[in-house]
Amino acid sequence: MAKMEAEFAKKFGELQDHFDERITRVYRSLTDRLDQLPTNMSERRAKSENADGTKVSGFPVRKDVVKLKETFNGTDWWGFKRHFMNVSMANGWTEEVKGFQLACCLKGEALFIQNSLPESKRLDFESLSKAFNRKYEKSNSVQCRGLFFTARQDRVESPIDFAYRLQSLFQEADVNVSREDGRDY
Repeated sequence: MAKMEAEFAKKFGELQDHFDERITRVYRSLTDRLDQLPTNMSERRAKSENADGTKVSGFPVRKDVVKLKETFNGTDWWGFKRHFMNVSMANGWTEEVKGFQLACCLKGEALFIQNSLPESKRLDFESLSKAFNRKYEKSNSVQCRGLFFTARQDRVESPIDFAYRLQSLFQEADVNVSREDGRDY
């Protein structure tokens, strides 16, 4: 029995040494890899930038404050455009970045409209925006006119917010309003 215990202790010791060696090798390997990783965001950016401050891919390095939560598939261009412009202002996007971001948001009919543009204009924000404005100008006017004349104040909406919403719909609806004396407002 003592002989078996001695053999067991010997085998157990060998296994323990074997696993200790393996664990030590894995630990060293992981710590070496961790030491090679950047420790903060600025180091991480520095490793992915060229000397001129651009990523290796050529796109500007930036971290968006506000994310786009929508895609545009060809319905409600004006609502999407308002959301897009708010996000672009909050993030300080350049015209070039706005063009790339808008192109990335397109789906369905909107992609078809983008593909109808010359290839050099497909990522140009101004060209894309003009194409969508032309396509949806009339339908937006009719839609906004209907929304303007049927608008009701939401329960959670303040009177001033309701007035701004009405003013926005009024401008987009392109409603011609004249006073009784024939002059425009």
